[in-house]
Amino acid sequence: VDRLLIDPFPVPSPGASAVLLTGTSSGLGRHAALWLARDGYTVLATVRKAEDARLLAEAWQREKPLEKQLEKQTEKDSGGGDVVPIIMDVTSDESVAAASAAVDALLEERRLDLAAIVNNAGVNANGGILSAGGAVTSYEWNFGVNVFGVVRVTRQFLPAMKRGEKGGRVVNVGSVAGIIAADKGSPYTATKHAMEGMSDAWRRELAAEQISVSLIQPGFIASKMCNRKVCDDAYLPDFSKAVLHAVEDPYPQARYPVAGVVVMPAWLAVWFDALIPDRIADAIINMVAKKSGINADTAGVSHMTTNL
Repeated sequence: VDRLLIDPFPVPSPGASAVLLTGTSSGLGRHAALWLARDGYTVLATVRKAEDARLLAEAWQREKPLEKQLEKQTEKDSGGGDVVPIIMDVTSDESVAAASAAVDALLEERRLDLAAIVNNAGVNANGGILSAGGAVTSYEWNFGVNVFGVVRVTRQFLPAMKRGEKGGRVVNVGSVAGIIAADKGSPYTATKHAMEGMSDAWRRELAAEQISVSLIQPGFIASKMCNRKVCDDAYLPDFSKAVLHAVEDPYPQARYPVAGVVVMPAWLAVWFDALIPDRIADAIINMVAKKSGINADTAGVSHMTTNL
């Protein structure tokens, strides 16, 4: 249906394109950075610490010999891929502005277009409204990174994307938690619900600029943020494939539910929540959350998990 109603978005050329990807020190972000680079993109991979930048650069050096061993072999130029670590704190105006200046210089030096902004950096400090983890500070920290950080980065780097005059892509990493709220998960869940609405509004606003906005909705993929028994690292390639599709397909999806949610795939969980009456969904979700342990109170910011 999309193909009958909308024009295709411009498709970037990997060897001539850069992708800004935040939150690459570990987990989903690191996997996606290496995946995109193996596909030929120059990945401007942001981290907060010099040590994380060093480890990421070493990981890319180990990956380089595998560039030709992608599952998806195409005729595209896949020889230009690179991972360039960039020090940036998404909560700081000064840090984001400094990173933007460094990126502008690199794009000019390498004659690259900024094809996409992938907002992956996030934190998860949770708790119930009656517990220490549900204090205002938990909400402030979650929103500071997961929402305000996304706005700050996107506003800062959109002008560089528009200079290429070839459209572009904004890819926001939300969560199935943006659709399905779990017991004692309100600070994190609130930010991911905000991401849903923000992505919808941006998608409609930026379409006239030939800039696509997509939202990735990961389920339980093993990472520092999702480190319980229900989280599975076998889903990492599914996440990275979704990011790549959103970055380069002429008809990117508005939403990409990926991985699983306890006993069902993420896409089915999203549909389940939309179709089942709220009170019945409450009972089922609370029962599943209790059995799986995903509703444990993290007792405040000191116990937060991050993907920065």
